[in-house]
Amino acid sequence: MVYVQRLQQGRGPDGSAPDEALVASAQQGDGAAYAILISRYVSFVKSRAFGYRDSGVEPEDLAQEGMIGLMMAIRSYREGLGASFRTYAGLCIDRAIISAVRVTLRSKMIPASSMIPIDGLDENGKPFSEQLAGWDGDPE
Repeated sequence: MVYVQRLQQGRGPDGSAPDEALVASAQQGDGAAYAILISRYVSFVKSRAFGYRDSGVEPEDLAQEGMIGLMMAIRSYREGLGASFRTYAGLCIDRAIISAVRVTLRSKMIPASSMIPIDGLDENGKPFSEQLAGWDGDPE
């Protein structure tokens, strides 16, 4: 119960500094505060990435994109604008993951009309492989 209360207050399980204080230190160049934040939020990032497991993107890639989102959140968080760091980080993580999913799906959406089956026949009944064999590499 104490562990949950400390996490809700933005503190680590050992009662360490709140997230906002660690973010301020990390923004000033404190590598130790940065490392504490990263280690504190690894499971949070993985749980956010797990929500997109059916997107067709590898779970490790989603988690990696989520970690990039976390790093961007640490760099750009401003206290006093009405959101806790955990809320802001969740938003940045989700946006990074969604962007990665969109990019991946966009590259998979190649129109079928632009694909040429190598083992098929063209409209004249000639195999495509014969047409490709005589191709000199000049698109004109």
